[in-house]
Amino acid sequence: MEDITTFEMLPDEMILFVCKHLRCAEILYSFFNLNSRLNSTITDYCHYVNLRDVTYKQFNFVATQIIPRIGLSIRSFVFNGKWENIMFEELNSKFFHLKLSLMFPQLHVLSLMNFSDIQLNLFLDKITDLFQLVTLDIRNLRGEHSLEFLEKILVSNNNRLNSILFDYDSTSFILNTTKNNEIVPYSNIEELIVNLKTDKMLDYLFTLIPYIKRLHIDFDQLSSDSKSILANVSTLIHLKDFQLRSISQDWSLDEIAYILNKMPYLQRLALNLYTEDVNLINGQNFIRILPSSIVEIHLFILYFFIKPNIEIDTLLSTWPTHIQIKYLLNKLYKYAVIHTIPCDLSSIMIPAKIANYMLVGSEYTRKVKDLKIFDKQFRAAPNLECLRISLSCLNIALNNISTCELLQKRIIDLEISCVPEIDLIQLDTIAQKFYHLRDLSLSLESPTVFIDSLILKVLSLWKDKNLRGLYIKGLLTDEMNNNLRQWFINHSHLRQEDSFIVEYKTNWFSMCCCYAAEKLSSYNVDPSETSVSGLSSGAFFATQIQVAFSASIKGAGIVAGGPYNCGGQISYTSCMYTSSPSITQSISNTKSWSGNKIDDIKNLATHKVYMISGTSDTTVGGSVMTQLYKYYVTDGQFIPSANVVFKKDLKSAHTFPTDFDSTGNNACGSTGSPYISNCGFDGAEAILQHIYGSLKPRNNGVLSGKFIEFNQEEFITNARTNGMSTTGWIYVPKSCADGATCKLHITYHGCLQGYEKVGDKFVKNTGYNRWADTNNIIVLYPQAVATNTISMGGGASLPNPNGCWDWVGWYGTDFSVKSGKQSTATKKMIDRITSSFNPIDAPTSLQVLATTDNSVTLAWEPVSSATGYNLYRNGGKANNGIITGTTFTDNNLNSGTTYIYTVKAVSSAGSESAASNSVTGKTTGTPPAVETPNGLIATNITSNSITLKWNSVSSVTSYNVYRNGNKLTSVSATLYTDIGLSSATNYQYQVSSVKDSSESEKSIEVQATTLTEKKSL
Repeated sequence: MEDITTFEMLPDEMILFVCKHLRCAEILYSFFNLNSRLNSTITDYCHYVNLRDVTYKQFNFVATQIIPRIGLSIRSFVFNGKWENIMFEELNSKFFHLKLSLMFPQLHVLSLMNFSDIQLNLFLDKITDLFQLVTLDIRNLRGEHSLEFLEKILVSNNNRLNSILFDYDSTSFILNTTKNNEIVPYSNIEELIVNLKTDKMLDYLFTLIPYIKRLHIDFDQLSSDSKSILANVSTLIHLKDFQLRSISQDWSLDEIAYILNKMPYLQRLALNLYTEDVNLINGQNFIRILPSSIVEIHLFILYFFIKPNIEIDTLLSTWPTHIQIKYLLNKLYKYAVIHTIPCDLSSIMIPAKIANYMLVGSEYTRKVKDLKIFDKQFRAAPNLECLRISLSCLNIALNNISTCELLQKRIIDLEISCVPEIDLIQLDTIAQKFYHLRDLSLSLESPTVFIDSLILKVLSLWKDKNLRGLYIKGLLTDEMNNNLRQWFINHSHLRQEDSFIVEYKTNWFSMCCCYAAEKLSSYNVDPSETSVSGLSSGAFFATQIQVAFSASIKGAGIVAGGPYNCGGQISYTSCMYTSSPSITQSISNTKSWSGNKIDDIKNLATHKVYMISGTSDTTVGGSVMTQLYKYYVTDGQFIPSANVVFKKDLKSAHTFPTDFDSTGNNACGSTGSPYISNCGFDGAEAILQHIYGSLKPRNNGVLSGKFIEFNQEEFITNARTNGMSTTGWIYVPKSCADGATCKLHITYHGCLQGYEKVGDKFVKNTGYNRWADTNNIIVLYPQAVATNTISMGGGASLPNPNGCWDWVGWYGTDFSVKSGKQSTATKKMIDRITSSFNPIDAPTSLQVLATTDNSVTLAWEPVSSATGYNLYRNGGKANNGIITGTTFTDNNLNSGTTYIYTVKAVSSAGSESAASNSVTGKTTGTPPAVETPNGLIATNITSNSITLKWNSVSSVTSYNVYRNGNKLTSVSATLYTDIGLSSATNYQYQVSSVKDSSESEKSIEVQATTLTEKKSL
C-alpha cells in the first residue's frame, strides 16, 4: 500500500510525464475526477483526445462523463467510426444532439477512423461552422469512392479546411474521365494526402488544388495516356513538399521530369517508385531534373534491370556526395532497391529476398509507421503494434520461438492476408500467444469460402480476451446474412443485451465486439466453505469482512494488513509503516458490536488465519502485523493460537509472494507495481492449505476454467462514487461450472493493484487460480477504483486516488461493519455465488454389524452424490483417509468399552454432509483397569506443530502423550500442542490415562502430517 497522498503531491511535470506513456483514453479514464488539480491538468493540457484504441467500457465513460466537460478545450479529436452506431443509439443528448461546433468550438484537427463510405457521407453533414477546424484526417476508409465524394470532403466545414489527409489504409478515389470536365478549383486546400485510381490527366488533379503547398499522392493505377501528356499539367507555384508513391507502374526519368518541371519552388521531394529506366537511378541525370529550390530528397526506388551485367556500384558513383545513396541487390531476380539515407517515408514495401541486407536499427527508416511484409521472411521492431502479414509468413513466425515472443508482446492489430485454407490458420496459437490483440483481420484468397464457422471459432477463442474488432473476407450463408445480429445471439455466447455491431458488405464481415459485463452467476458452492484474503488495503478489508460476517467466513489470509477498524479510530497513517497502533478500541468495538453491527464473535473461535509479513516491508511493517496477531489471539482472544500462523521471516517488501515468475512482476525485495513477486514462497498455497487443509497439486499448465468479467453495479449503488469498479472478475474452474460442489475464496487487491491500474496481473498472477483449478475452489476478485475527494463528515475530506479498499471510512463511518457499502456489496456477491448450493445428503441407516474385543464394524446406506465418507467416534474422526465404501471396521479399540458413532458423506469439494443417525457399539471382553482415553483427534495442523485433543476420563490424575510409540510428555489437561516438528512429515500419536501408579492401555492411534512450508529467499 502506497501513501495515498503521494500522487496528489506530484508536480504537474511528473504527472504529464506519466501521461506521455499512456494512451489518451487511458489517461482520461484513469485520472479524470481523481481530484480538482488533476482535472485542471487534464483540461488545460489534454487538448488531444483519442478514442481509437478503447474498450466499450472506457469509451462509454469517457464519451458520456468526460468529453462533455472538457469539450470546450479540445483542439484535436480522434473519432472511431466503429463506435458511431452505439453512440447515436445510446449516448445521452448532451453529446450528440448538440452541434459539433458547440461541443468543440476550439477544434483544429478532426481524425475519423474506420468509417464506411455511408457513415462518412452522413457525418460530413455534421462538420459545419467549426471556425477553428482546418485539418481533416481520414484513416482506414473502406471501399472505392468517386470524385463526387472527394469533392464533398474538400468543401467540408463550409470550405474552411486547408488540410485533407488520407492514410495508406484508405482505399482509392476513382477519378474517371467524364464528358463534362467542368473544373471547380478548391482554393482553400493547401495540403492533400490521397490515394487515387484514375485515367484522368494529372493536370485535372492539379487544377482542382491550385494553392496546394504539400501534396502526397499514391497512384494505384494510372493509364499510359495520362503519363504521355504530363507536359500539360498545371504549374503549382505554391507547392513546397511533393511525394509520389506508385509501385505498380513503371516510371521513367522523363515522366518524373515533366512533373517536377511544374513545381518550380519545390523544397522537399520524396519518391517511392518502380522503374526499369536506368536513367532514373543515374545520379547525374536525376540531379538535372530537380528544381533549383530543392533542399531535401528521399528516394526508395525498386529498380528492375534488363541488362544482365548491370553494375549497381557504377550507377551509385554517379550521385553527388551530398546525397547519400545505398542499394539492396538481388542478382538472381535482377532487381535492386535504391534508397537514400535517411529515407523519410512513412510507408515502404520491402521484398523479402533482400530484407536481410537492410541495416538493422538504422536511422534511415526511423519514421516508418506502415510496414508491409511479403514472402517468407521479415523483421519486426519491438515496438510494433500493427502487423499486416501473409499467412505463410506468419506461420513461420509462430513456429520461431524468439520471433513469436517478440511479436506477442506488443501486437494490438493483426491483419492476415493470403489465406488459402481456413484450417491453415493457427487460431489457437494466436489466441494464446498474442495476449494484447484487440483487432483481428483475416482475408481469404478464395471468394467462394463460407466463413460462418470461422467467425464462431474466433468468438469462442477470444471470448474472455476483450477482442475489439473482427474483420473477415469471405462468404456468409443466407441464414446468417438474413439476420446477422440475431444469428449471433442464437449461435454464440452473445446475448441480446450485449453491445456489438455486425455488418457484411462487399464480401467483408465486420464486427465491433463491445460485450457488456456478464451478470454474476450462482454455483453449487457450500456457503460454509467461504474464505477471504488480501494484500495491503485489501488485507485490512479482508479482516473487516472476516469479522463483520464471521458466521459466513471460515478463515482469512492476511498479507501486510492491520488490526480491525484501525483506520476508523486513528489517522490511517498511524496504522501503517512501522507504527504499533493501539488495539484497545478495536477489541472493545468488536465485543460491543457483536451480534448487532457484526456477527456474533463466537464464530471467530473456529476461524483459521494465515498472516504474512515481509522483513523488508516498510509500508505495512511487522509491528503493525504483530498488533493484528494480538488482536486475534493474545489480547482479543477471539481465535485460538493454534488456528493462527504468523509467517514473519519472508525476505520480501510490500508485495504478494509467489514461487513463479510472471511478466511485469516486481522484485521480491522492492515495493513497486504490480506488487506481485517471485519470493520462492507460494503465498496462495500457504493461505488456502491452512484454511482448507491438504490440497491436491496445483495446475501449472493451461487452466481448465474461465475468467469472467461480471457486473458489480447490481451489488452497490453508484459503484464508482463508492470506490468500486463497475465490473469485477471471477475464476470458475471447469468442475465448478459443471456442477461439482465447490468452495469460495475471495481475495482483495491492494492500492494501485486493481484492474484499472495493473490490468489482470492480480487476477491471474497471484497463484490462487492454479490451486483453485484442482481443488474445486472458485476465486472471486472484486475490484476497487480510485475516486475524487470524498466527504468524511464535519467538513473533513480525504482522497482515494490509488483505488484502495475502504479501511479508512471514505464512503461512510460504517465501513467496517455489515452495513458498510463495500462490505454489503461483498456479502451480496457471496450470497449470489452460493445461492445454487445443493447440499449433499446425510447417510442413513447407520448400524453396527459386528464387534470384537478391539473392533467395531459398521455399515450405512450409500449417498449417490458422495465421493466418500468420514466416520466419527465419540465426536472425533476415526478414519485417516476417505472411506470409499459403505462399511468400515474401527480397529485398535479398548475391550469392554462403549463407543458412539456417526457417519458423514463427503462431496467432491471435500465438504461434509450433516451427520447420520448415531449408534452405540460396545467391544467385547473386560474393560481396562484404568479407563483408556477416547476421542483422540489431531487438529490445527501447521508446518511445525500438531494439536491433540481427547475426551476426559474421570478420576485420573494425568495423561501420557506418545509420539511414534515413544512417550513425549505428561499433561493434566485434555489438550496438547506438539511443536518444533518437521514440515511435510507424518507422525503417529496415542494417549493413556494415569491414576495413582497405574496407566491405562494406550488409546487408538491417530496419524497426522504437518503442512509443507517452502523456504523463503
